Amino acid sequence: MWGRFEQAQALLTGLRRFWPAGAAALVGASAAALALVVVLDARVDDLNDENDRLKLQFQETDAGLEHQQQITAMLAASDVERIAVDPTEAMPSAVATYYRSYSVGRAAIVCNNLRSLEPGQTYQLWLFVGEHDPVSAGTFTPSDGVAHHVVDLERLDLEREPMAVGVSIEPAGGSERPTSRLVLFAPLPQE
Repeated sequence: MWGRFEQAQALLTGLRRFWPAGAAALVGASAAALALVVVLDARVDDLNDENDRLKLQFQETDAGLEHQQQITAMLAASDVERIAVDPTEAMPSAVATYYRSYSVGRAAIVCNNLRSLEPGQTYQLWLFVGEHDPVSAGTFTPSDGVAHHVVDLERLDLEREPMAVGVSIEPAGGSERPTSRLVLFAPLPQE
C-alpha cells in the first residue's frame, strides 16, 4: 500500500513542476479561442448586415422591374394615350409624360430633371376630377432626377374621368390635398 502512496506522491510532485507552464498554455489557448469567437461574431454580424442590404436592394430592384413591366404592358395597349406634362414656374427644367390606358386600367408618369428634395419631402401625383377636386394618385421619389410612377386607375375608383394631372412637392407620406404649388401640370383629353 505504501508503494502506491509513494507513486501518487511522485506523480503530484511531477505535476507541480509542470503546472505553471501548463496553466499558462491553457490560459493562452482560452484567450485565443475567446478572440476567435469575438472575431467570428463580428464577421457574422457583418454578413447579416450585408444580407439585409442585399435583401433591400433585391426588393427595390424587384419593385422597379414590376413598374417597368406595368409600363411596358400599358405602352403595348392599343388605347394608350401619351400626354406631355408641362413644367410650371416652380420647376421650369422638369420634363414629364403621362401615359394612360383604360383597357389595362393603369396610368403612369415618367419624369426627368426633377430636383432632389429636402429630407421629409416627396413628390405627389394628383388627378383632378373636377376643378377643385384633386385625388391623390400616390407619391414617388426620383433617383438622379428621374422618376416613374404607376397608378392603378381601377383602385382609385374615380367618380368621373380626370380633367387634368399635376405633381406637387408634399411632406413625406403625402397630403390629402396639394399643399404647395404644382411643379408639373397638364390638362387631359376627354373621351
